[in-house]
Amino acid sequence: MTVLLSVLVVVLVAVVQERSRHLAAIIATMPLTAPLAMWIVFSASRGDQRQTADFVGSMVIGSVASLLFVLACWFGLRQDWGFVVTLALAATIWLLIVLVPRWIGHSPR
Repeated sequence: MTVLLSVLVVVLVAVVQERSRHLAAIIATMPLTAPLAMWIVFSASRGDQRQTADFVGSMVIGSVASLLFVLACWFGLRQDWGFVVTLALAATIWLLIVLVPRWIGHSPR
């Protein structure tokens, strides 16, 4: 189901971007996997809202990292850094943001 939905979104973005890049960008950023992942965790925990809330709290970090990834891509492409360099820099920023909570949690006290 998830794979089918992902393929559908990619095809939809490919078709729509010819007519409206703005609409294609909105479609590309729709929250599809987050609700599905929340439902999976909620179901697997037998409806434990506390566990699901903890999971969603971790998703916040990933969402912030993803937003900064997109902003870094936008900035790098506007600066003509090249597509691959821009993606590499943005991915590094994303990874660092995702890892920060682990570093803080494991830091000596």
